[in-house]
Amino acid sequence: MKRIYSLAALLVAAFLIIATLVYNADFPNKYKNGFNRNYLPHKATLLATIPTEGMTHDICGVTATRFFFSTSNPEKIISTNHLFQDKKLISIHINKPLVDFFTAVDSPFVYVYAFNMPAIITADINTGHTETRQLPEGAYSNAQALGNNQFVLRKLIPAIPDQLFIKVTADSIIKEQHLSELYMDAGMCTDGLLHYDHSTHLFTYLHYYNNEYISFDSTLQHKISGHTIDTFSHFRFELSDKIAKTKHVFTSQGPDMMINGVSCVYKGVLYVHSTLKADNDDATAYKNNIVIDTYQLQTGKYTGSFYIPGYVGEKINKMSMYDDILLIQGKDKIYTYRWYPSF
Repeated sequence: MKRIYSLAALLVAAFLIIATLVYNADFPNKYKNGFNRNYLPHKATLLATIPTEGMTHDICGVTATRFFFSTSNPEKIISTNHLFQDKKLISIHINKPLVDFFTAVDSPFVYVYAFNMPAIITADINTGHTETRQLPEGAYSNAQALGNNQFVLRKLIPAIPDQLFIKVTADSIIKEQHLSELYMDAGMCTDGLLHYDHSTHLFTYLHYYNNEYISFDSTLQHKISGHTIDTFSHFRFELSDKIAKTKHVFTSQGPDMMINGVSCVYKGVLYVHSTLKADNDDATAYKNNIVIDTYQLQTGKYTGSFYIPGYVGEKINKMSMYDDILLIQGKDKIYTYRWYPSF
């Protein structure tokens, strides 16, 4: 009996320690974050949903009439209309088996980014022709196609070791000059998302762990620096450099505080799913919806925010815009909304 009491006491003590740690943890929305939002008058209206059914892997392309979704098989792509009807399966042929990859469709071309090989595979939907471009050593984390067999990547340069933006052409690889902040951590603390806007011909890179973004052109020349409306101007976690056999392995010493979640760029506007509650946000509305902040890229001006309704605690994994259509990928479903920009 004494042993049972001792065990119970240990369990209670462990629970109290965990509860104390959780209570005192520095969660980003536990206190005021020092900024306010201006909500736009228009609402996002749900048009249709489709379950992922364990098959759809990612949103990989949007056109005036079609959506494209990658699958766990890099040779298979699903296409639907904007109401998720008229489903079609597109097949391409890839010579090498791929495990780690992401796909982008800019019809009629399909780009399969085998980021760990590292390689870029280009397939023509109309002709079935496929080309593979092998890249120098070092994985890459972001890629955007420019057409004419040209790409911009955020790629690990093992000699640094950190990630730089590079431009890949048919016969050359060009490295950026002074676009990226370097911390010699394989690009962990400056991780983020790279977008390309066909209307402005600008690339935009938004950081996950602080409020910074930069825009640059196809020659890798810096054009604009900006920041989101929150006050988190520096990444908040520290890195641990450990030795694993003969290699340096970079890991986070604590939880990574992601400030900016998924994002996209369309017609000069940056759309950002912020993980931070504004000081003037209604607590219930913020909890039960996903908030999107918008910015005019060429001026860096914050242009307002809007809610995507009905997401109670659900994480969204991808977001894309085309005209007044907003496409959102959740955990188990993909949603399409009608949304009219008012700026």
